Amino acid sequence: FLKLFDIHFDQTAMDFRDKKRKSKVSKFEEEEAKHKRMEKRKSSQSKPKNKKGSSSELTTSLLSSSDRVEPRSFFDKNQDNNDAYNYRHSEIASVASSSVNDKEKSSQPQVPEDYTWDFVVVLPVGIPEPEEGEEQQLPMLEPSEIVQLMHDGGLTTYVFKSVQEDETHCESAASLDRLMTQADMLGYRMEYDEEELRSMVEWGVRTPDETGYIVKPTFISMKEEVTELRPFEYIYGKFSYDNMRMFARADGFEHPFSGSHRMKLIMSIMQEKKENGGCGLHLKKLEADKSVLAYYPLHNERMISRLEAQWLPLKIHPWNLPIDEIREYFGEKIGVYFEFLGFYTTWLIPLTIAGVCCFLELMIRLGIDGDYGDAIATGYSVPLFALFTSIWSQLFLEYWKRTEVTKSMEWGQTEFEEEESERPDFEGEYEISHIDGQRRRYFSEEEREKRQQHSTMVICSMITLVIGLVAAMIFYIKFVMVVQSDDPTANSTGSIVASVANAVQIQIMNAIYGDMAITMTERENHRTDTDFEDSLIAKLFAFQFVNSYASFFYVAFIKNLAGDPCEGTCMSELSTAIGVIFITRLVVGNAQEILMPLVMGWWTRKQETAAKENETHEEKVARERAEAMLSRAEFQYSMECYDSSMGLLEDYAELAIQYGYVTLFVSAFPLAPFLSLFSNIIEIRTDGWKLLHAFRRAVPLGAEDIGTWFAIFQTISFAAIATNAGIICFTMDIFETDNQTKVWIFVGYQYLNFGLTLLFAYLIEDTPLEVTVQLERQNFIIDKVEQIVNQVPDPEDLNAVSVLEDMVINQYDNEPPMNEKKHL
Repeated sequence: FLKLFDIHFDQTAMDFRDKKRKSKVSKFEEEEAKHKRMEKRKSSQSKPKNKKGSSSELTTSLLSSSDRVEPRSFFDKNQDNNDAYNYRHSEIASVASSSVNDKEKSSQPQVPEDYTWDFVVVLPVGIPEPEEGEEQQLPMLEPSEIVQLMHDGGLTTYVFKSVQEDETHCESAASLDRLMTQADMLGYRMEYDEEELRSMVEWGVRTPDETGYIVKPTFISMKEEVTELRPFEYIYGKFSYDNMRMFARADGFEHPFSGSHRMKLIMSIMQEKKENGGCGLHLKKLEADKSVLAYYPLHNERMISRLEAQWLPLKIHPWNLPIDEIREYFGEKIGVYFEFLGFYTTWLIPLTIAGVCCFLELMIRLGIDGDYGDAIATGYSVPLFALFTSIWSQLFLEYWKRTEVTKSMEWGQTEFEEEESERPDFEGEYEISHIDGQRRRYFSEEEREKRQQHSTMVICSMITLVIGLVAAMIFYIKFVMVVQSDDPTANSTGSIVASVANAVQIQIMNAIYGDMAITMTERENHRTDTDFEDSLIAKLFAFQFVNSYASFFYVAFIKNLAGDPCEGTCMSELSTAIGVIFITRLVVGNAQEILMPLVMGWWTRKQETAAKENETHEEKVARERAEAMLSRAEFQYSMECYDSSMGLLEDYAELAIQYGYVTLFVSAFPLAPFLSLFSNIIEIRTDGWKLLHAFRRAVPLGAEDIGTWFAIFQTISFAAIATNAGIICFTMDIFETDNQTKVWIFVGYQYLNFGLTLLFAYLIEDTPLEVTVQLERQNFIIDKVEQIVNQVPDPEDLNAVSVLEDMVINQYDNEPPMNEKKHL
């Protein structure tokens, strides 16, 4: 299993598939040629031509599986040196009003060599069959209407049928001019080219007679003791159509539109209103209506090969992940997740060392006492390790804030949430804004609060149900396996069985509640994706916290008080329960992440290329040939869909629950950090592998930070102070004193930890000085660029003002030259 992720990828998986395809095709060609020779002997008559179809079909653009021409790949030939967007519009994707025969189809113009395809929309052929129990409904838009709207929005498309001709694949791209227009309209933020920006600012704008300056030159010095960042590094501004040369070129192109930028802008064009020049396609609603079967960006094999070598081998340390390359390929939202995962995994190393030392001390005591329950209940290293974990958790979060804001600055996401656009699903009535007088959509806050109160009632009901299930499970298993059994080992066996049953119950309830939480959050009608995700995260974790840890709180603090004696000591039973559930979650979670996408993808491809009933020899050869030549778009359609928002919510939730095991009850299970470290090292590679090979390419999304998840991690850290203090003082037997003294120790331990937390928060700045300096530089430089572009004079230069006024007067009024006029 470990070897799987330590392979040096001399040959990518796609190369391997290409070899298989070529061998299959040659075999099929030989068989087909042999069969044709036999048929030729029997009859020399040619086949009749196909009849013309109905006028509603996609004609000029819609090629059958046997006639289609595979579009040139984004990485054919030398992609690094080709400007993939200096291409001409092709007639391949035009929508005609009448059909054509096979001869006309075969004469379709070939895809230009300098063409590339970025995005795919999969459309149905005909009206989709309703699911069992549903009524037949007409789709919102016909496939031809969707393609026409994409053309109206300025996109270029290439449309062809799938192997079984039951789907239509519409590959799309946007010309450089269309991308520039959309980016300019949106005020899309892009990074400036460092040298171009320096030249502009340091050159300034001279007066026509070159005797002075309209905008003075500006020179910014660099002091390494203040910041190591260069003055014009990581400067982002709104894209301007007329000044494209000012923006940093993408890797391998002569323009700034890299893969992730193109995906974002194409999605924006598709969903932009028609009156604003967009396509007016609400893709999520169209997908729910089955007018659209799927939509996704196409994978880039060259980038996949590069990422594999830098990401998947075990020799790559968690602090050396190719974060910038991940962000460039998948977008900032996925990039910041892997930055957090790598950072968290790196910080687990010192905690793992401390945990292993604590565990070794317990093993030594076990050798002396002969009982693990007594060893862990009286181990003197456990309180010290719990204190170390509390300090570690606070330092981890403080330094993560610094890393997060640094990456946000480097990626130009500092003001992302302030500039975030409305969700396509947001509904409201148009009203005139009381702030800027613009026409905007509003939704009643009172109505949203009512819906949120309803959601709160549902959450409380589900939490109560979980508590009841946990209690019933524990007592039932104890009654069946202990009370009704004469086996002296039944109590310890019952504890293990109860833990396994609890682990299964946790997975099932999380899956059931997840869909409910999404439905409730969608009903609340949030304006932006960030607001939507923050509300969903709060719902998910409130439930998952109780669902995951309820049994541990019962064993640690309630079981003895409820008259339910522990087997041996409660510390040993708590340690067993945490170990069983934690390990079960790790194994099941990782196996599910790897196997499910593979199985679902295999099944989809099998269905796509399945043989028909009473299949003739010609049909079999054609089907097998088509299967071997499965296009890139079709092959990726057979992969599982990865939602950049919902998929990451699950990944973050998994890390948050793991963080709870590491901090909340670490005094009862010191090996939790070690298992988490091992799991995360595998997780980095399994997540990377599934994103590159098992899932369709995720739609790139922006992100400023990890959002509400930071508050959740911080809440867990604060709760860990109380839980570990309670375990040390009341569950362990280390303090042989009266309860009043234990209470004072419990309170004092918490005050010590909270005091250290406040001290660290005061001493460690959330934003590094160099980030603060660079952001201030950015604001100043952007203002200076706007002055230069618009030729607005420096306010302190009165001479420049008078010169500018003379220029304006001379330009329009034909007055005497400037040197003959009296300055203001």
